[in-house]
Amino acid sequence: MDSSEQNIDNEDNKEPIRSAIHYANGDILRLHFSSIEDNFTERDFNVFGKDFTLSVPSADHLTKILSTFYEDYRVDFNPKLDDLKQRSWELKRKINKTESFYGLGDKPLTLDLRGRKLMNWGTDTYAYPYAADPLYKNIPFFISVTDSACHGIFVNNTFKLNFDFGASDDNLTISAPGGMIDLFIIPGSSPIEVITKYTLLTGTPELPPLWALGYHQSKWSYVPEAVISHIAVEFRKLMIPCDCLYLDIDYMDGYRVFTWDKEKFPNPPHLVNSLESSGFKIVAIIDPGIKIDADYLIYVEGMENDYFVKDAEGENYIGPVWPGYCHFPDFTRDEVRKWWAEHVRKLFDSGIDGVWNDMNEPALFNKDDMIQTQRTFDDNVVMDFEGHPGLFSEGHNIYGMRMSEATFDGAKAVKNKRPFVLTRSTYAGGQKFASVWTGDNAANWEHLKIANYQCQMLSISGFSFTGSDVGGFVGEPDGELYVRWLQLALFHPFYRTHSSKDFGDQEPWSYGDEWTNAARSVIEWRYRLLGYIYSTFKSYSESGIPMIRPLSIIHWDETSKKRQFDEFYFGDALLVTPVMEPKQSGSWVDLPKGDFYHLGSGQYFEGGNLVFIKNDFQVAPALLVGGHVLPIWPVMQYTGQKPITEVELWCGFTEISKMKSVMYLDEFDGYEYKEGQYVQIDFEYLYADNSIEIHCTSDGSYVSKIQKYVFKLFLNNSVPKSVNIDSNQTTFNFENNMLIFEFNKVPKLIRIEF
Repeated sequence: MDSSEQNIDNEDNKEPIRSAIHYANGDILRLHFSSIEDNFTERDFNVFGKDFTLSVPSADHLTKILSTFYEDYRVDFNPKLDDLKQRSWELKRKINKTESFYGLGDKPLTLDLRGRKLMNWGTDTYAYPYAADPLYKNIPFFISVTDSACHGIFVNNTFKLNFDFGASDDNLTISAPGGMIDLFIIPGSSPIEVITKYTLLTGTPELPPLWALGYHQSKWSYVPEAVISHIAVEFRKLMIPCDCLYLDIDYMDGYRVFTWDKEKFPNPPHLVNSLESSGFKIVAIIDPGIKIDADYLIYVEGMENDYFVKDAEGENYIGPVWPGYCHFPDFTRDEVRKWWAEHVRKLFDSGIDGVWNDMNEPALFNKDDMIQTQRTFDDNVVMDFEGHPGLFSEGHNIYGMRMSEATFDGAKAVKNKRPFVLTRSTYAGGQKFASVWTGDNAANWEHLKIANYQCQMLSISGFSFTGSDVGGFVGEPDGELYVRWLQLALFHPFYRTHSSKDFGDQEPWSYGDEWTNAARSVIEWRYRLLGYIYSTFKSYSESGIPMIRPLSIIHWDETSKKRQFDEFYFGDALLVTPVMEPKQSGSWVDLPKGDFYHLGSGQYFEGGNLVFIKNDFQVAPALLVGGHVLPIWPVMQYTGQKPITEVELWCGFTEISKMKSVMYLDEFDGYEYKEGQYVQIDFEYLYADNSIEIHCTSDGSYVSKIQKYVFKLFLNNSVPKSVNIDSNQTTFNFENNMLIFEFNKVPKLIRIEF
């Protein structure tokens, strides 16, 4: 028995329990529980980050930890099942009267999960309604927040987890039909600290290429090649910025993955090169189903090497999806992931720039009519688990993550390019390998709200690189809904319009000139904010701090903010105030304390008040938080269209004494930044005695091409007397409550006196 293990014969439990106790990454408590009779092989699903560490508490501390735990929780294992691998278990404790719960990823409901009963069992759910459950992703992490304390719970179990947050009684109940209890209790002085610890525990993504953060356009499907070429021409003709176009399943030969339809796409490299010359990157979809076809190379290789999951009789499992009847790779085997990764790498030889994994819950059709349903593999399908076979009931929830991991490895093998992978299904830790979107949503105002809530919850569940299908996948939005969705999604790191071929056109110019002009203006704001978005992603990648931050998480100790779900912070500097209702010119917002300035108009709003914020259709619906420095880039039609030689730095006046901001730059692709080829500028805003000092410090050896900085300070009835840059007085302009001055290189100190 390991020094951390103890056997507990607790009268509250149905049978004796074996426990193991560790500390993970310092102060995160890891508790392993299983029945005394069980002898499971612990699975390694690459859930944890590269810096994951364990330590064992001192011997006298072990009993104290368990005693404290059992004061709150009851742990039960069901002794009646013969198959120990399917032995069910349950954790239960009383819910605090003031307790709220947040997390679990893409749940389509308001953020507080109290009173809800939810499940982790990745499911393809077409046009899902409000509160539908389960959906595509399996992220068994949540935060408990009371009036005075908070902590996180991560249950690393891949079976069908059930969470009851007081829906049935006044208890928090977590249960599963199999596996061990691998429980991480994550302490923190605030929910944000808890989230960052959890995200570092399970790993952060590396920086994506900058184009991956631009605007993307997709449809099921742009075929043949003349259609996608026409879409590209329209974007450039109408001067609507766009970085990326997508190829959905119809680019393939009969939906056979890693193939091209030679009639629709006779020369893929030529097409891709042509689109690239106009500034477009290309992302292609890949599903897991391998068509049963003796003339199909991928099928032949899979059969020859025995790469597919098995049914209960040991035969290759068969299921119907887009190509017809298929076998499915067993991504719980290292050699299968390497095989898949190599074919992904070869797909890049055609010139594509990224890969999109879909249908990887995994999803199946009906056998009789081949209609998309909520079906998946049978529970008794057998998977390899790296030589320790087990059932699909254990492997289902990690299938999509391991597929995206293999896809990431293939993309990573392309030299001098950072990978971009998008996945629909995933598990905790999957943020290391792929961005995510919220699946087959619908074109209605309710789904606009759902997209807002889902992306907030995904972000606080470790997955900041998230977005939704702008405008809705199912149905047809009108121009108003489409543009309001574009405005919301400005502040989702993954920014893509995608729609079904079963409905009408959904390009930014599809709704008439008025809406085309509004859509262009909104998308231009994305490119003006790209420097800030990229810098915010860098902070997420390094520290695990979420990019999208709900008000109820940031202001968790303020009762008035606990039910305020529509507004959220994007990074430190922006408070996003989207319009969520039709026929409205803006929205009423209960502002937190502080000073706020509208990005579009510069209008000042005093925090701590209920205010109406007008957001026209052409603006970025966000407020600049006073004291933060916000980089604003010039508008381009695509990232890299031309060097960035001039940057504006926006800041809002506040009497709050100290604020910190970051601007990060590098080459925006490749890996030279890991060798020091970057520049990070830290701005520290200090206010005292009717003066502002902004201290600027730089790190890194990258030399940017910026030749001119224009500093704009939003003011509220304050009149500047002088501006000094590195102790040298400089000229400035002041009008309409805005102070403007320039410099050619970042100084060490800016001092403004009033």
